[in-house]
Amino acid sequence: MALISCPDCGTEVSSLAAACPRCARPIAALADVAPAPPALGRVGIPARHAPVVTATGSPSWAALPEIGLHPMSEVKLALLCLATLGLYEPYWFYRNWRLRKQVRKSDVSPFWRAFFAPIFAFSLFEDVPSEARNLRVSVGWSAGEMGVAFLVLSAAWRLPDPYWLVTFLSFVPLVLVQRVINKANAKSTNPGPVNESYSVLNIVGIVLGGIILLLSIIGTLIPTE
Repeated sequence: MALISCPDCGTEVSSLAAACPRCARPIAALADVAPAPPALGRVGIPARHAPVVTATGSPSWAALPEIGLHPMSEVKLALLCLATLGLYEPYWFYRNWRLRKQVRKSDVSPFWRAFFAPIFAFSLFEDVPSEARNLRVSVGWSAGEMGVAFLVLSAAWRLPDPYWLVTFLSFVPLVLVQRVINKANAKSTNPGPVNESYSVLNIVGIVLGGIILLLSIIGTLIPTE
């Protein structure tokens, strides 16, 4: 069974139908109309998955993941959170909230939800299991558990030495959430590209940030006399 586009109203009609269900045009008149092939990108990739070449000549993937959440390497997420001393975490929330707004048409402000990430994390952590279960992906945690864990770890920087160091573990709940996002994205019919490559800026940031993190830990655990 093939789908034929009605030339009168543009409705896709089954080749077995007697007439167009929208405009009642006889199907016999549509039989000779060949279905339009999918639009292809520059290298034969369907257009919705094809990269858009920016002014600098580098490809920028414009496809939006069906689940409305940002697919990303769990290892990359952990490294960037640690190397930036947690500063990457609001950006991670921003990327996800922006996709919620674009794909699910949510009436939210990605910037402010990222700015107050420890508060609005609960809401995002509720959306992730909802999307995952629609695709029959097991979760294994609750939004409340992840939200409380992230909130407590984010606020742990106020603890005295050396206990404040546990705040660097605030990326752990995000990695657990990211794992579910990636599984749901892989099972969706329109998966988005996974952010797993490292740019030069990423590498430089990880190296420099790693050095700063190491010095911070050493300075806290081995105080100078």
